[in-house]
Amino acid sequence: MLRSGKYKGLIFGVGYTAVYLPLTDVNNKIIGMIFTRDSSRLIDTLIVETTARIGQISSFSIAFLIFFTALIIKKYVNKPLKNLLFILKKLLRERVI
Repeated sequence: MLRSGKYKGLIFGVGYTAVYLPLTDVNNKIIGMIFTRDSSRLIDTLIVETTARIGQISSFSIAFLIFFTALIIKKYVNKPLKNLLFILKKLLRERVI
């Protein structure tokens, strides 16, 4: 082992990612190695869970925006139109138009 590296592959049918690098002394002589690995299942699980959470947040945000837009339309469009319709009906009854 002369340099650092990364391994990604299957070990007994399970996906793993491993990273290793040499340990050197003050004279730059290799005296050991640091090695760490992690199952790809954990990473895959985290990706799936994060994607699901993003989907839930997006769905909630869209529902909130639709509701908020409906309230704005009701207040600033429907109400004035109802008032206008009321005035027009009143004018038609009085045959002013």
